[in-house]
Amino acid sequence: MPSASVSTAPTARPPAIKASWASWRARLTACGAARHAVPKSASPCSTWLIIVADMDIRRAVTTAEIEAAESLFDGPARKDWSERFLAAPGHLMLLAYVDGVPVGMVSGVEMTHPDKGTEMCLYELSVDEGHRRLGIGRALTLALADEAAARGCYGMWVGVDTDNEAALATYASAGSHDEGVFTMRGWTTTPESRA
Repeated sequence: MPSASVSTAPTARPPAIKASWASWRARLTACGAARHAVPKSASPCSTWLIIVADMDIRRAVTTAEIEAAESLFDGPARKDWSERFLAAPGHLMLLAYVDGVPVGMVSGVEMTHPDKGTEMCLYELSVDEGHRRLGIGRALTLALADEAAARGCYGMWVGVDTDNEAALATYASAGSHDEGVFTMRGWTTTPESRA
């Protein structure tokens, strides 16, 4: 059975995160020897063990990898934007693969401020509809948190709509805590919007 692997190194975890992807991977690998022995009447948890144990999480390093995962995005991935994303220091995208096919992605952006240090913003998380509720979003979130810790970030945060129950449940299962209600304001900065 192929074992799950992650391109990020296991590191010490901030107290808010209860378990890292690396520790879950180790547990799954230990349980994975019986992959084909799981009966059809097995619990959903057994199915989760099969899928996640066979999952591989890798950092995207080419535009081809991003284009292959395009179905996970809100719209088409533009090559020039993908190149800019990959070249920008502090930007990263982790892709989850099952049987060599991208089934999930998480992107993160490091943010540094003179009086706060560096933190990781979980910019976007997406899991293929046919692979949801199997722990892939949680594994991606934990892998990003591992990478943030390895980079020296003091924490990680995400903005999420208060009615997005699936995202809230995923982040809670990965050890996040509610930091309170806030409002988000936006600006359109194209020349047309300023006319």
